[in-house]
Amino acid sequence: MKLKNQKQWYAYTKSENRPDDIPSSPHTVYKKEWKGYSDWMGLDTIASQNKEFRSFESAKEFMSLLYLKNTKEWRLFLKSSDKPDDIPAAPNVVYKNKGWKNLGDFLGNQNQSNRYAVYLSYEDAKKYLEKLNLTSSKEFHEFCKELKIPKNIPRSPGVVYKKDWSKNGGWGGFLGTGTIASQLKQFRPYKEAKQFVQKLGLKNYSDWETYCKSGNKPDDIPTAPWTVYKEWKKK
Repeated sequence: MKLKNQKQWYAYTKSENRPDDIPSSPHTVYKKEWKGYSDWMGLDTIASQNKEFRSFESAKEFMSLLYLKNTKEWRLFLKSSDKPDDIPAAPNVVYKNKGWKNLGDFLGNQNQSNRYAVYLSYEDAKKYLEKLNLTSSKEFHEFCKELKIPKNIPRSPGVVYKKDWSKNGGWGGFLGTGTIASQLKQFRPYKEAKQFVQKLGLKNYSDWETYCKSGNKPDDIPTAPWTVYKEWKKK
């Protein structure tokens, strides 16, 4: 049908063009196989055609260094910030007839003993990486791509060091840059933050922007409060 989004799908289900044996609520009928509407409508396939991905051999080599053991860890990897843009989320589509066999082969966990590799502790891995002076996840992945990172340091640290990862500020804490992702920051409660800001005497959004750039704003007061607080009310 070449539908482009969920809105078009809903419109299609209400039209007379949908056959009776195509369900209008596929997520309930095909519950076990269901992977989302993007997969259902083939949007991942369409988007992949417009992207430039690394070769199958290069992608497979990269994935083997992550030591992912199963589909569950693969899905966690896809949702994390560790996945480079040139590694496809639908490798079975991108690499069809280009060497693709199955996910196990792609991850390199079939007949591969080093999938049970013992990694350094979070603190030891962090100490090693701080010496490299990497400034971003992009630089980290470039080092991994060039095989400059030891095998006992995971290529998907956000998955392996899940407990320490958010607690220490994500990539900023791991690489030692001190930069903390906004979604990992601990902000003061809405009521306290609101009281603090109202005492500043700001009159409009322009004043707020100027204040945020001044360097006087405490770290536990969010720059974009409307994305942080559920209590936020539009006015």
